[in-house]
This record gives sequence, structure tokens and C-alpha cells, in this order.
Amino acid sequence: MFRRLIVLAGVALLVCALAAPALALRVKVRVEGKTTTIFGSSEPTLTTGTNALTALDAASVAGEFYYHVTATSFGPFVDQIGLYPGAGTSGWSYKINGVSPPVGADQATLHEGDTVLWYWSTFSEQGGSPTLLLRHRVHKRNC
Repeated sequence: MFRRLIVLAGVALLVCALAAPALALRVKVRVEGKTTTIFGSSEPTLTTGTNALTALDAASVAGEFYYHVTATSFGPFVDQIGLYPGAGTSGWSYKINGVSPPVGADQATLHEGDTVLWYWSTFSEQGGSPTLLLRHRVHKRNC
């Protein structure tokens, strides 16, 4: 009887060890701040969990930046990334493969190879920013 328990425990540990890597995904992550890229201008691939919130967590570890999550009745809400807390009509949004999911970041399922973008957004009556606008500055050289 004792031997069966040991074998059963060994099998359970093996299943757990094999299941943990299966929950890890490799996704591209970028975080665009209010005025500059906070993390991932080249969209590096990170190993993360299965949702957009775990992708932000993996990016914060890799990029050594702070983020804060507030518990709400709708679930966890990212209310600050880096130096910028959300205030008034501005705050943090995310997209997966260029689309804003209609669920909280903890419920937004990721798949292998997805691209996750977290960005500063100014909300309007219609919702968050429909697109992220990046401006490229052209530097003129004096000859």
C-alpha cells in the first residue's frame, strides 16, 4: 500500500512538472508610455502566462519598471505603469494583435506568438483610444 502511494505521488509530481511549462507562452510585448516607450521598442519575445496581465508582469520584470493593479468589482485593473497613474479620462489600455479585447486583462487569453501592447490612452465618450498614434521625429542635419 505504501509503495502505491509513493508511485502515485511520483506520477502526480511528474504531471505537475510537465504541466507548468505548458502554461507558459512566448509572446511579444511592448509598453508605450505617455511620452516614450517604457519597454520593448523592438517587441521582444517573453515567456509569460496565459493572459495580458501576466504579459505585463513579465515585461515589468524584464524591463524593471513598476506597475500597479487595483482590485475592482469587475476584476483587476491596471491603474499605473511606470510614473503615470491613470487620472480623469486618461489611463492604461491594452491590445492583443492590434485588437482591444472586451474583457479585463486577466481574462484576455493569449496564444503562442501573440503580440501584446499596453499603452497610455485618453478615453472619450466612445471608449478608449481606437488606435495608438506614434509620431516619428525627423531630425534635420545642418550641413
